[in-house]
Amino acid sequence: MINWAQFPFVRYTPALIAGIVAYLFLGAAWPSLWPWAMGGVGLAILLTAWASRQPGLTATDLAGLFSLVIVVLLGAALTQRFVF
Repeated sequence: MINWAQFPFVRYTPALIAGIVAYLFLGAAWPSLWPWAMGGVGLAILLTAWASRQPGLTATDLAGLFSLVIVVLLGAALTQRFVF
């Protein structure tokens, strides 16, 4: 098993790139993503705070996965802001 805490950019960089590429290929007709991205960041913070108090690793794994999805959304939102 890989200890992901030692290599944070191995997780974050591909997720950010996936969001950028997804917007460039699929996102021409997408609505504004900033409200969704900011709401997702707030929800990720709340989910991470809740998961840190739960026993076991399942809740923290789900919070981490949700946070990576939010990084993908932030990559798409950043690209949307700079393309227009």
